[in-house]
Amino acid sequence: MIYKLIYNIFLFIFIIRISYSCLLEGEKNAVYTSVFEDLEPKSVLVHLPFQSSSPDIQLKLIKGEEYVSLDTKERNLILEKSLDRETGSHKFEVVVECKNPSDKFFPHVNISTFINVKDINDNAPEFEQNEYKINVTEELPKGTIVFMDFEAHDIDQEGDNSIVKYRILPGEHSKYLDIQDQFKPIITVNERIDYEKITEFEVEIEARDGGEPSLASTAKLFVTVLDTDDQNPIFSQEYYYTNSISDSFFEVFPSPIFAKDGDTLNEPIYYELSGDNHNEFSINSNGSIKLLGEEVPSTIIFVHAKQVNKPERESVAILRIANQTSIEFQHYLYSVQINAKAPIGMELIQVKATTSNQHSEITYSIVDDNSNLVSIDEKSGKIELASNPSKTNYNIRLMASDGKARTWAQFHVTVTNLNNYEPEFEKKNYKFDIKDSSLLGQIRAVDRDSNDTLEYRLLNLNALFRIDQEGMLSVKNLMALSPNTIYEIIVLAEDTQGHKTFTNVKINSHGGISSGFKTAASILAFVILIITIAIMIFFVLKKIKKIWFSNKRTQCWMSTGSDQGVIITESFETSKSETSTIRPTNHRSLFESPSPKQQKNDQSITLQKPSSPPSMSTFASSPSIQVVQPSTVTNNTSNTSCGNAQLVPVTIKGDKGTGAPTIYF
Repeated sequence: MIYKLIYNIFLFIFIIRISYSCLLEGEKNAVYTSVFEDLEPKSVLVHLPFQSSSPDIQLKLIKGEEYVSLDTKERNLILEKSLDRETGSHKFEVVVECKNPSDKFFPHVNISTFINVKDINDNAPEFEQNEYKINVTEELPKGTIVFMDFEAHDIDQEGDNSIVKYRILPGEHSKYLDIQDQFKPIITVNERIDYEKITEFEVEIEARDGGEPSLASTAKLFVTVLDTDDQNPIFSQEYYYTNSISDSFFEVFPSPIFAKDGDTLNEPIYYELSGDNHNEFSINSNGSIKLLGEEVPSTIIFVHAKQVNKPERESVAILRIANQTSIEFQHYLYSVQINAKAPIGMELIQVKATTSNQHSEITYSIVDDNSNLVSIDEKSGKIELASNPSKTNYNIRLMASDGKARTWAQFHVTVTNLNNYEPEFEKKNYKFDIKDSSLLGQIRAVDRDSNDTLEYRLLNLNALFRIDQEGMLSVKNLMALSPNTIYEIIVLAEDTQGHKTFTNVKINSHGGISSGFKTAASILAFVILIITIAIMIFFVLKKIKKIWFSNKRTQCWMSTGSDQGVIITESFETSKSETSTIRPTNHRSLFESPSPKQQKNDQSITLQKPSSPPSMSTFASSPSIQVVQPSTVTNNTSNTSCGNAQLVPVTIKGDKGTGAPTIYF
């Protein structure tokens, strides 16, 4: 037994000695490390700390290839892809196989590396919705909870990175609401909300985490304010009056008595009367006043409007009742129509009131009118235009008094042809693209005044563009525009009263002239160029041909001549008679006869085409030129030719002696 124990101890020591090169430092059996999830790929994840640096060991990655690669030379694990703790695993294992060829008992050892992925604050809190909508009743006390059905979640690791705090961002209406506890998604009323001042509004809620740096997101909260019954009834007028009665019911001015609920709830209203002599009158649910007695007393009474469900909701109006036998206008309503250009001082109408007091004097006045449109003669009741009208309708209240009683009437003025409005363009800005046509499009303005006309003008770039009175905008000359240029012009619209408005127009020339127009112009220029080149080539070829034939004939004649004949140095048209100089050429000479002395000279002779070719004997009689009869002429003159030039008979007149020998050229 002891021998076996000793054997095992020696065997273990031997194995350790053999496998020493694959052991980790500190005799660890695994590697543990932590990295943040934002570690960049290709970064060193961890170094494998082997005890031996022997190059004999062989390393191989057998687990974790989806995350890392192995640098066998440096013995490092390299990160191959981005880490995300929230969407992937927050930890993983990598196994590296270590082989030692000299170890026959343990051919390989597996070394595990455990990587823990640490969280960073890379996710902002997210609301369940981007928008929320709630209804809030007006006049709720401060601190009342109005909304708590919302929350934001942060998927970062639990801790500061995922702790969410809430607040309402500063804004135009943020004063109305509040989040008292920033860690709880609960919204309360912060300030009085009055439906009569605001019916709806919106605020922005922020959710922010506690990471470094912190991240935040927002959501909108739309609030609709609900009306409550917190307003008293409202009368259509504060003051009413009457001086006319029909079938015991009074005709009330300036409008029938009417009141409605001051809230949007439209609660039912009823009326009551109070004041001196109010028992002599009654009022129904429609606001109609009825006389209960026989006579109409002149008095002032108070009309009360109350809500049926809440009588404490009450408003009061004043009704003045005048004895109808005292004073009244002939009409309760006067109406005139005037032109906006009517002259100041023009009489519009004369109103008249009557009184039962024959000894009293009636005076007229205008009350409750700030327009100062008209004036009234207090004695005659004539109404004149006092200022230029600025709107189309006026309602003016007139009053007549005899010193004891008063009465009122309405004066309505309608103004025609009033130019109150400035022209308005249909668009704030116009954009046009230049195409094949010079016409760009229409710019249109409208004037809400009736029977008014507009004039259009360009305030710049008049040399390039034009506009007519229909607002049609066009280009004056397409060729004058620069390509790929945006032109900005200002267009003015003016009405007959001088009211003006402006608009901005952008015109894009793109490539300048349109492609079709450019193609046509290019083709035309190309055709003109081809025609010009063709004409030039024609004349050049014609000239070359003429020179070529002339040189050819000259060379031909000079090469076929002899010392016994006439050397032709020039050719002439057969229909002409010219004088030419015959010069010695190619060592050939002209000889004079009978002079014994041979000399070289230039002879001027006249060449003429004779009417009929003379005989060849004519050569012998010439004293001026000694010519030996060429055999070619004797045999057949038609065979002697150079190119298209044929021998023709001409007469040679020498400048000495007489005679005119005829030879063939």
